[in-house]
Amino acid sequence: PALRAEPALRPPRRRSRGAIRALLSGNPPTTCPAPSRCCCVPASAGGWSAAEHWGFTEQLFAASVVLTTRDVRPREGDLGGVRYLARRIPGRRVFGTRRVWRDRVAVEVSDPSRTLVDVLDEPRLGGGARHVAEMLRAYLGSEHRDDRLLLVYAHRLGNRAVFKRLGFLAEALGTPGEVI
Repeated sequence: PALRAEPALRPPRRRSRGAIRALLSGNPPTTCPAPSRCCCVPASAGGWSAAEHWGFTEQLFAASVVLTTRDVRPREGDLGGVRYLARRIPGRRVFGTRRVWRDRVAVEVSDPSRTLVDVLDEPRLGGGARHVAEMLRAYLGSEHRDDRLLLVYAHRLGNRAVFKRLGFLAEALGTPGEVI
């Protein structure tokens, strides 16, 4: 029998950038990549990309945020002039997305409440704490506002820091106590 290399001695498997290329193909706007066309599905547009879609920010970000259950390397890059930031999430955290259509391509995008929970969980995905505060203000004043769903998603995510950040920002924004 042929000798097989021990797993630790095998060269690392090269991860193709093809997954990201497929994800960003189809000429979608840079703020809304096409995760449904990716071989690393389930994936969705999230963070600041979803916040732009739902109208929670006027800030224009140079990269698209992609949330996926698969490991994608490199996590940040540029393909065909479109910059991306890929973040791996566990399968149990895949919930709260909506399918939207962009140029005849179905795209999964974090729904408004999930978008806010994601940026509270990892403020870097929202462009930092200041942008997250602006997104929360926009969310609270939008027709997408759903306090119950926001709290359900925050609980389901399982990170208590989300509640702490939400409470701090709600108080700093002067949100009435009975709201959240």
